[in-house]
Amino acid sequence: MKILHLSTYDIAGGAAIAASRIHRAMKKADLDSQMLVLSKSSHDNLILSVSKFERKLYTPLRNRLESKLKGQIKQEYGWFSYAKCGVDISGFEAFKQADIVYIHWVQASFISLSGIEKIIKSGKRIVFFLHDMWHITGGCHHSFECNKYKTCCNSCQMFASRKLKDISYIQFERKRKIFEKYNNISFISPSQWLTQCIRESPFSINKPVARIPVPLDFSVYKPLNKDVARDIFNLPHDKKLVCFGADGGAANPYKGWSYMEKTLQNLKHDNEKNIEAVIFGSYLNQKIVNSVPFPVHFMGRLHDAFSLAVLYSAVDVYVSPTLADNFPQICLESLACGTPVVGFNIGGVPDMVDHMKNGYLAVYKNSEDFADGIRYILNADNYEELSQNARSKAISLSSETIVIEQHMSFLKSLK
Repeated sequence: MKILHLSTYDIAGGAAIAASRIHRAMKKADLDSQMLVLSKSSHDNLILSVSKFERKLYTPLRNRLESKLKGQIKQEYGWFSYAKCGVDISGFEAFKQADIVYIHWVQASFISLSGIEKIIKSGKRIVFFLHDMWHITGGCHHSFECNKYKTCCNSCQMFASRKLKDISYIQFERKRKIFEKYNNISFISPSQWLTQCIRESPFSINKPVARIPVPLDFSVYKPLNKDVARDIFNLPHDKKLVCFGADGGAANPYKGWSYMEKTLQNLKHDNEKNIEAVIFGSYLNQKIVNSVPFPVHFMGRLHDAFSLAVLYSAVDVYVSPTLADNFPQICLESLACGTPVVGFNIGGVPDMVDHMKNGYLAVYKNSEDFADGIRYILNADNYEELSQNARSKAISLSSETIVIEQHMSFLKSLK
């Protein structure tokens, strides 16, 4: 059984990291797995990349398309991808040899809808691994409160014109025709929420659907002595450290930064001399620093898993105010290192966080409840129990052995 994973990137972004983790876990399990990407950032020789010529050929087309779309899209609804151009991967040896093809996040002009249909038409077993909603919508990556993907996308909220048969309608109907035509298609998602969304989509009728979490290497992501971890990053030992990522910062519509700001302001009078913030994921952002009412330790970008594991171990709580996220691996990583997580009760967060057992699930978009969650963790008399529960939950959910067994069981069921 030869497996091929297709992903636009190898380590740039959560979807790419998830796809790489699945591929590497399969390799560890002695499965014949390969990964082909459009743009490779790592030096991993287990990951293949298309040629520079093919990337250069489609980049200008993609830029023109995206530029045209961005002028029409309401940015508060996030990202919209129109899969009009892409690379034909059917001639690659890795594709020719594959029995099973996992299609992960392949937007940004890696594979067009025509290319996707060509892959399906090959007759190989095709597994769509959904890292967001794009594969089941007319083009948005998260629909938020919109449920049109369950019937037919049209008059998309992302476009000011609200034309009935807009790009979302055209792309949705194109996808519908593809998914209705072929029977060698199946779906996987790591979260219960998105798995349910898939089942409610007309694209999945009579198609196998499974929920399988993303695996994690627990020999890397593990608890370290908190004092030692703080020494490594030169963090204070006598403070309560609240940690959060700032990748994309206030500009990212999915990350919920405005709610984080309100939460921190809500906390500012709570033992303010004892709370400090630790921020990582982007370079120094003065706007973010100025909006935090506590001393800030800006860590910048951490480029390796070992550094992240040390930082998670150094802090008291990780907070994730994400408004739309399928399976936020950053929460899983924190739990694996024994650090409780506070997040909104949305998307894949409830898959990882057990309310008041290994973290806190706040009411969606409720900054006061989010602040109460941080207070709960920082003031918990049973903090060590919360920490142990965090590690245990992460392992039970995303052990590489368990996850790969689930993949193999699903793939065998497709025969």
